[in-house]
Amino acid sequence: MSGPGHIEEDGIVCEVRPEGVCKVQLANGHKLWAGISGRDAGKRRFAVGDRVRVEISVYDVSRGRIVMPAAKGE
Repeated sequence: MSGPGHIEEDGIVCEVRPEGVCKVQLANGHKLWAGISGRDAGKRRFAVGDRVRVEISVYDVSRGRIVMPAAKGE
């Protein structure tokens, strides 16, 4: 759930790092580094090409947090 000062966008994973950080490309072409949210960090793995939902701070748009996989059909 997005709080004040956050934006939620859907994107596609284009690079995966071993420490749970992924490079995500948004629909507008912007790329950012996104970590996996705390509740999913130990049990979820992403691969290149996976669709994800990213929560981005309005103060630093170069970093974000993957909050869930994107809904099917989007």
